[in-house]
Amino acid sequence: MSEAAESEVQTLANPYSSVVLPELGEDRVPDVSVVIICYNDAEHLPSAVESVRIQTLENVEILICDDHSTDDTPAVAAALCAEDSRISYHRLEVNSGGCGGPRNRGIREARGRYLMFLDSDDQLERHACKNMMLAAERDGSELVTGLMQRRYLDGSGIREPWYGWLYTERRLLQSIADFPELIHDTTATNKLYRREFFDRTGLRFPEDMHYEDIAFSAKALCSARGISVIPEYIYFWNVYPSETRESITNQRDDEKNLRDRMFAIDIAQSEYEAVSDELREEMELKILKHHLRLYLNDIPKYDDERAAAIVHAVLPYVEKINLETVEKLNLGERALYAALFTGDIEAVKRCMLVGRHGSVGGEVVAAEGGAFWRPGPSGERPVGSPMAAALSDFSQTHYVEQAHTQISYAYVLTEVNVENDKLILRGIASDPLGKLKLPGSALRIGLRKFGEGTTFSDYVPLVAAGDQVTWSVELPLPRRNSLRERADREFYVDTRLAGGSTNSAPLRMAPSLEGELQAIVDRTLMGRMLRDRWSFQAGFRDMALLKVDISPWGDFVRRTAKGAVKYLPGRKWMAARLDDLRNPYSSLNRDTVYPLMRRFPIKDDLALFEANMGSSVFDNPRAVFEQLRRSNPEINAVWAVNGNPRLDAELGSAPRVQRGSLRYLWMLARAKYIVDNQSLPNYFVKRDEQRYLQTWHGIPYKKIGFDLVLTMSKQEQKRVSEAVAAWDGLVSPSDYFEEVFLPAFDYHGPLIRGGYPRNDVLLQLAERKRELRAKLDIGADRKVVLYAPTFRDGTRGKRDEELHFDIEKWDERFGDDVTLLIRSHYLNRFSIPERFKGRCIDVSDYGDVAELYAISDVLVTDYSSVMFDFALLGRPIVIFAPDYEEFTTQSRGAYFDLSANAPGAFTLTEDEMFNAVRAGLSADTASAELLDFRRKFCGEEDGRASERAVQFLLSGGNS
Repeated sequence: MSEAAESEVQTLANPYSSVVLPELGEDRVPDVSVVIICYNDAEHLPSAVESVRIQTLENVEILICDDHSTDDTPAVAAALCAEDSRISYHRLEVNSGGCGGPRNRGIREARGRYLMFLDSDDQLERHACKNMMLAAERDGSELVTGLMQRRYLDGSGIREPWYGWLYTERRLLQSIADFPELIHDTTATNKLYRREFFDRTGLRFPEDMHYEDIAFSAKALCSARGISVIPEYIYFWNVYPSETRESITNQRDDEKNLRDRMFAIDIAQSEYEAVSDELREEMELKILKHHLRLYLNDIPKYDDERAAAIVHAVLPYVEKINLETVEKLNLGERALYAALFTGDIEAVKRCMLVGRHGSVGGEVVAAEGGAFWRPGPSGERPVGSPMAAALSDFSQTHYVEQAHTQISYAYVLTEVNVENDKLILRGIASDPLGKLKLPGSALRIGLRKFGEGTTFSDYVPLVAAGDQVTWSVELPLPRRNSLRERADREFYVDTRLAGGSTNSAPLRMAPSLEGELQAIVDRTLMGRMLRDRWSFQAGFRDMALLKVDISPWGDFVRRTAKGAVKYLPGRKWMAARLDDLRNPYSSLNRDTVYPLMRRFPIKDDLALFEANMGSSVFDNPRAVFEQLRRSNPEINAVWAVNGNPRLDAELGSAPRVQRGSLRYLWMLARAKYIVDNQSLPNYFVKRDEQRYLQTWHGIPYKKIGFDLVLTMSKQEQKRVSEAVAAWDGLVSPSDYFEEVFLPAFDYHGPLIRGGYPRNDVLLQLAERKRELRAKLDIGADRKVVLYAPTFRDGTRGKRDEELHFDIEKWDERFGDDVTLLIRSHYLNRFSIPERFKGRCIDVSDYGDVAELYAISDVLVTDYSSVMFDFALLGRPIVIFAPDYEEFTTQSRGAYFDLSANAPGAFTLTEDEMFNAVRAGLSADTASAELLDFRRKFCGEEDGRASERAVQFLLSGGNS
């Protein structure tokens, strides 16, 4: 959906749309005055003005308030005023040195009933004025605040909401005390103010200082009688590369910059303290999580004197924070602030270098009665004050129990060299629990280009260096094959312990490297022809990127080629077709290119595998894939994946193709054999010579297919029928599966009976329990419970869904001797509080779920098909269905009464579930309920389902 369309939807869905506005008139007072402030920004000013001119609320006044610019701003403003009578220009006689002066001039000159503020290098969303004013009119509030979007203009295309969690729903607050969290949004520009509010309070922006928004917003939020919070986008904050346009925030090297922010913080804190303790606590969190971090994050690039000056400036603010606030910090933040109390600048630099994005620097040590943090093996725990002791106390976090798989390591690139077409990368990694120093620990780095997979280095040993480790790897320089190719390459890191446990994270750039690296010659034929270079740059959240730097000669060649195209007949049509070709989901590829590819001969030695629409490389297709490679290595078996680098690591050296790419279309059109477990793209049309094996992804409990016909459109029913008609064979794991699945999809084709391919290795894996537990870094003395619920309708795509039971109560009952594995459905993700991660492991991204079954002593699920596979092991299953009545009456429905046919204890409350899990952990034999469940619903597995699937695929015979 386009941005304009999204905006229209926002307005149509607005509950304030019933408010009737007065008719426009020539003498009518403006509804909204938008004050646009500028200084030496003639380049961007027209864009900001235009975003106000096109507002759907037409009765607006536009005031350009110029802080005495020395560029062409006056001439540009004059031209804009001549185009639209709603625009006026106001120039300050002398430069005020900040945003406060021109904004206050705008407040004085404005005639509107409401005021908004806009910076000249940003824009308003098209419906901003209308949505804001309608909320104010409806609620009678003095202040309205809406959602802001940060737009990164560095070529990354990243757009993110600014404190989006504050704007998830519409709110009317009588005062800021009703929603203290709102103080985290300190900006003044995504807000609308009543004129009477300024007249009543006399409120104005501070002048002669930076960060006036912090102080002004605190006074405004504490003074407003009625605050409306709306979830619509209001303001687009353009974030320019620092080398192009350096913002005030990015000028932190200036000592006045730090003083101004501290002064603004003092003003804001005094305002909030005067209202309530809750506001004071929220402001303390804001100080620790944002204001001070901006300066602390820069410490690694400063000399010791400058770094010490920053530590000296911020320590008083940390010292006066209430101790209760410390408990709300994440562990990485606690380690950062604890480092300030060590008095060791080098230790502070090390912790800041690896802790910029939440990782824990230094070292966490288990001790009698708990655990504590220290800067490194040779350092002492900082306990010189109550705050230092509180920050370094990790006793209640279970942090030392964290598995290698879930630790948030920081992998930082510190040195780059080029030797013989090889990149030599060196760096450090945090090691808070000493796991990377264990014998056999190794690291590798992958260089990923979207659509072409990831190229990995060999694993190299890690070298201990105090509380950190160092590493050095070699990677081949990347290759380019296109004149237009300018895609970034992203770096990812995998570490592996001797037991097989792995951890993956992005590679980040050390601040000291920024601007220091020399461009690397692109030695490919294309690079030599164009004289282009590669350069390392820090991307979003400091992620290390390898970018193409276009040389002047290369730019000339490209511009010349582009200019020559202008003289070609039909150039616009050709350009549009090229754009379509670059978009694999375009109608050209779907309706023209793919059908054309289908005219080429079938490749008898090509097999295409796909699982969960490219989001997995496991399940039944993986078992068939492995069997095909063993029995028929002459066949080229290729996986279709969605570009996730984790899948590249799971596949190893196996060939892969980006799902939806032109190469994917080519293989989809020509592969002799196709194996899938869900559905291929809607445009797929099977050729007579192709063999398409459908393995499906589980025995169904919830109704599927045409059993949901009442909720399916005619078009959806037609697509399902066409998809099923393409299946040459279907893997059938059990009689029950055939009873419900075949009529649900109206399937009448061949069946491959005798179990699921993915279960062939299940019993073998059970014998490798200790080895597989080592992959997750779980101690042999701990019991393991796997919690694997399905997704609920309405939660599809939800990334932070709450667990369906109280994790704190679970930890009290089981935390000392049980590790909880949490596996969310691939369509969503659970949010696990950080303090429980030492005893809970999120295994949602773990590749082969069969390995999780093998190491688990008890399964807890609800309506997921995992119950049918796990039952084959004969281990206890607990059904936890707190929403069973709602699910069975209001959701899609089920094929049988789970409460009467459960494979074990059927529980509705968390206490019932906890008791059933405890009983299951002590059970020695399979229960009668489990045996009966297996007899009714599960198949007879003999370990040869993959062989039968491959035999059917190659021979075309029925099984």
